[in-house]
Amino acid sequence: MGNRIGQFILRNTDTHIRRSLPSLEDLEITCFQLPGTFPEVAFMNGLLIDLLITLTANKGTNTMKNLERLAEETKKLGIDEVKAEHVKQMASAFPAFIENQRKTGNSAITHLTSNFPFMFELFSQNPWLPSCLEQISLHLIELTPFGLKARMVFGASLSCLDVISDLGVTKMYYDEGRGSLATITLSLIGLSACLQCGLVYINNKAKPAGTLMKELLITITFTKPIVDAYRVANGKIQQPGEVLSPLSDMLGTKMCEIFGESIPGLVVQVVALVNAPVVSSSGQTLAILSIILSAVSTGFASSMISYDLDVDVNKRRNNPKFYGYVPDADSARTIVFTAMTMLSSCFVLSKTFAIAILHVTFGTTTVWMILGIEMGIYLLYKVLMQDFRYYLPINGPLGVLASIIIRVGVKIIVDFTACVHFRHVIEMGGVYFSFNVLVAQASPFIALYFYENSASYDPTSNLSQKFSPLLKILSGIWLFWVLVFFKTIKSDKIKSFFTLMTAAHWTVDLFHESTDDASKAESIIDNHSSLWVSIKGEVVEWFWRSYRVWKSQSVNFFTPEFIARIPDELIPPEELQDLNNQHGGKRRRSSIFEALLQRQLQDAGYIEREKIKGDKK
Repeated sequence: MGNRIGQFILRNTDTHIRRSLPSLEDLEITCFQLPGTFPEVAFMNGLLIDLLITLTANKGTNTMKNLERLAEETKKLGIDEVKAEHVKQMASAFPAFIENQRKTGNSAITHLTSNFPFMFELFSQNPWLPSCLEQISLHLIELTPFGLKARMVFGASLSCLDVISDLGVTKMYYDEGRGSLATITLSLIGLSACLQCGLVYINNKAKPAGTLMKELLITITFTKPIVDAYRVANGKIQQPGEVLSPLSDMLGTKMCEIFGESIPGLVVQVVALVNAPVVSSSGQTLAILSIILSAVSTGFASSMISYDLDVDVNKRRNNPKFYGYVPDADSARTIVFTAMTMLSSCFVLSKTFAIAILHVTFGTTTVWMILGIEMGIYLLYKVLMQDFRYYLPINGPLGVLASIIIRVGVKIIVDFTACVHFRHVIEMGGVYFSFNVLVAQASPFIALYFYENSASYDPTSNLSQKFSPLLKILSGIWLFWVLVFFKTIKSDKIKSFFTLMTAAHWTVDLFHESTDDASKAESIIDNHSSLWVSIKGEVVEWFWRSYRVWKSQSVNFFTPEFIARIPDELIPPEELQDLNNQHGGKRRRSSIFEALLQRQLQDAGYIEREKIKGDKK
């Protein structure tokens, strides 16, 4: 019914949608023409006005002026002040609803009920309303020119331009007789393509060979960023046989670009520029343009990762202390995303210039030694904080190896991007993240000091005079956007940048503070046992008691896949024996790959969708 009502509204208001705000009389008539009983006519009037105001705001109209008009008009309709304020709040938050509708389907409904509790009551009284809103928002997405669609297109364009500029720089190196640099740059482009092909294979190996070959062809022709952007921007959903959702696939591709080409390629090009500046003016321009494109592409990809993870509805609901720093208002979201992109771009340039200056001063071996010492200090900090083990439930030597690889990888990402997501307590941690960023931002000035006081100092090279002003400008721009970022984000999330909380403390808090059984259980089974060993007795007791209840009541999340993820010690002995007997002596447990896939599906909103459906039955 909800879908039909949504389509009915669109048919009756579509002409108005295309020309700013309609008259209130027409809206009221439209609402009264709705089929069946409609107890919330006044609210629906305000909601429709809200939808159209969102469109006009996106077309450049003053948003606050529209909100003030909305408040006045809702009072004319006889809506009480409380409901008028509710509708006004929804007007400012509706762009976030549309973005979540695009990104995670039905989780957009969760976004509304999480941010506006009165909507939960409305949805309960009117079961057709969620699907009605989905129909309307899906229509508005096609008419909205900004937001997620613009970010996808811009990011894809950056990636393609970055590759093109790198190929141009490679040719320039060959022309100037610097074949080794050209070979390294070309190898890094190839490495990025290989990593992306690996991701494509993992994501599509269960699909027909023709489909896999087509996806690989898209990748090796360097058009994958454009194709990914098109799929995400047009709401493509995860297909049968795919491991990753389109958004996760795109973010994974961005990570391959960052690791394989953007960061190492940027370091190579900056070192080449500092050590042996290009002679020709056209070559100099191409080198600088390529460096800027690589930096902005890295900053943009880093910001996309942080932004999309933070606005995810499931993450905000399950971990509200960490996620949710991005405001709901569309203008504030734009500012936060821009700030993250700019500060990350300036940050990666400062870091690479520091490495280049150290290379001139001490040589390659010493640079690697300095980077190794930095990494060692970080790993030692994690060990001393008893926070070295990564959260993935992998036991034995493989778990230790996975922890080392992931910890090193996260340190490299933060060193070169300042990606704010990795301040999470299960990653680098708030206080070390902030310390690491400040040290990295100061590193080019420290490198210049050592250069000017070393035997390598060459007064005729003008290296200090040339790069010192540039580094000061970059630091100034970085500081400006850092201040803008902290000024715009939600103030209660600032403390997450300075917390000393460890992953173990976070897991325990998550278990105690989760309000539903599914989230409470997943806070344990998704994390390594060492993170909740301090409350093991309490966890075992709760799981044994709850397991019997889940089984007797056949709750919707209690599936064979869910049971396979539960450790043996958390299943009541008689139930464990029964499971072992059913499987001929030893029950089947989820593999690491299956556990990660389950978590991916949950993050993408697919498990949540089934949970919502189950709750409605």
